[in-house]
Amino acid sequence: MLIRFSLLMLITLALSTEALAYFTVGESGNLPKEGQYRLGAEPQLVFDSGGFNFSGFFDAPINHDSSVRTKMGIGDTSFEAALSYKWIPIPDYGKQPAVGGKVEANYARRANGNWNAIRLMPIVSKDFETVYGPVTPYGSLPIGLVGTPTTTLTTLQLVGGCEYHAPDYPKWMFGAELGVNLNNAFTYIAGNVTYLLDESEVALKKTH
Repeated sequence: MLIRFSLLMLITLALSTEALAYFTVGESGNLPKEGQYRLGAEPQLVFDSGGFNFSGFFDAPINHDSSVRTKMGIGDTSFEAALSYKWIPIPDYGKQPAVGGKVEANYARRANGNWNAIRLMPIVSKDFETVYGPVTPYGSLPIGLVGTPTTTLTTLQLVGGCEYHAPDYPKWMFGAELGVNLNNAFTYIAGNVTYLLDESEVALKKTH
């Protein structure tokens, strides 16, 4: 049932005539564990235009230090789809933060035509235990090369965010993020809600 719902959500996003949750980082340096997948939703408010965006995403592990994310969005821009690869060669261990980054290919359809982007997002994050449960603040400085219908832009943002795992809801993760425009981008606030899927929930079950 959950997989059917997620597929329906992605199809709905793809067929929408107005779309986009755009240019977020959306995650810390923590990776899905082996046999674990992540299904999430991400609302975003863009301060510059007052526009509201929404996206759905799905994360899958590749190996012990990398994962992949697919994302589709609706909202202020007609359509957005993105595919990103996250690599964390330095894990969070002891007092050492997780250090790595993401590379993302992004396509958007806007009122004045198609936009294409390649983004590089360095990520630094650190897990902390609190009385309310584990939190993971993170920071990034995303840089992008964006092709618009009329020109090519270099974008730069400063991003800070935090993930929270509620002890009473181990299958759920919550996040918040602030992005500040430094060059040819925009300032936004975003949140996300993520459900952690075990491999058994994704695999098709045999019936007897």
